[in-house]
Amino acid sequence: MTLPIGIVGGALAGGTAAATLRHTGYNGKLILISEEASADYDRPSLSKDVLCGKADTPPPVLEPDWIDNYNVEIVASQRAIRLDLHSGHLSLSGGSKIQLSKVLLCTGSRPRLPAIPGISLPGVFTLRTDKDSLAIRSSVAAGSKVVIIGGGLIGCEVATSLANSGCEITVVEAAPALLLRVLGNNIGRWMHGQLESLDIKVLLRENIAAIEGISSLKNVKLASGQKLPADLVLVAIGAEPNSELAAQAGLHCSGGILVDGCGATQSDMVFAAGDVASWPVRGGEKRSLETYLNSQAQAQIAAAALLGQTFPAEQVPYSWTEIAGHRLQMAGDISGPGEIKYRGALDEGPSVIFRVQNGKVGAVVAIDSPADFGVAKRMVDEQTALHTEELVDTSIRLRDIHKKNRKVVQ
Repeated sequence: MTLPIGIVGGALAGGTAAATLRHTGYNGKLILISEEASADYDRPSLSKDVLCGKADTPPPVLEPDWIDNYNVEIVASQRAIRLDLHSGHLSLSGGSKIQLSKVLLCTGSRPRLPAIPGISLPGVFTLRTDKDSLAIRSSVAAGSKVVIIGGGLIGCEVATSLANSGCEITVVEAAPALLLRVLGNNIGRWMHGQLESLDIKVLLRENIAAIEGISSLKNVKLASGQKLPADLVLVAIGAEPNSELAAQAGLHCSGGILVDGCGATQSDMVFAAGDVASWPVRGGEKRSLETYLNSQAQAQIAAAALLGQTFPAEQVPYSWTEIAGHRLQMAGDISGPGEIKYRGALDEGPSVIFRVQNGKVGAVVAIDSPADFGVAKRMVDEQTALHTEELVDTSIRLRDIHKKNRKVVQ
């Protein structure tokens, strides 16, 4: 009898992989193990519509009845605790074992926590699940003093969502600019001003020494000695990949489970995708990308590879956000090498910012410019070679520039 394929992790990557396996022609038994009772929901909405009260539940990421439609056996509310690569046995926290032919690890990530006093006090939150979002929402009211530790995507999104609630919000960031990794220094400084226009206080180049209180939260103490009164603290300083199961099995891990461009580990039996995977990125490095679109793409590639259909692909980071009333869409690493070109001024309406290296578009950030982003993303994907002065000339349509200069680098 042919052993089933197992997917560990029931969120976006796991659900996408299950659907892809069926669409690709796999008719055998398919088992999905999920630590959450239900994890197939849209996590980006947790820091936006759910948190600000526009929705009580996040929307699903797959179509209704996908479990029945794709004939997936769900093992919910159990954690995979041990994987034996020799026998194929996967041990679960409930005490049972499942023998599998192949395994796709989509175990995701968890919020990173700093090793500081007071991190476990009541009133200190992270944001990863729907329960987290609802707990934060129910804990704030007009006049609440909220301190957000971390000025990345989650921190700035939460600050925006709570801005109309009457809270006193302070964002504390250790770097010299907000959103430095995803937006670069100049756009990060512009976003700083946008948040301050919503009466959100931003402190840069500040580290946290402790969170103070006895039975309840009182202050956030900065390394400089300053104390910030706090009724609620959100820790949003990034994520840690849930790679413990892979490490226990002897798989190579560094910033996630190390995989090739098909999601394959050094074991023929095991693949990985999503936040837990340290995947090859254009430019030569491997890292976890922690984005919705990249998780989805990796799950599709890895699921096909499980069936012997290999389409190796280096990843280009793709993400989007809504902060301070602006929609930002990103492709590639804007803070990489090369020169920055602005198509439209940041303070004068919609704009598109390009990173150009050796005459080719390496990355783009589009601000309130969804139509232009579609074209700019193709330029990044294709590494379009062009004359950079054309990019800043808003009298020429971006699609015409792309059409004229389109050239895919092999």
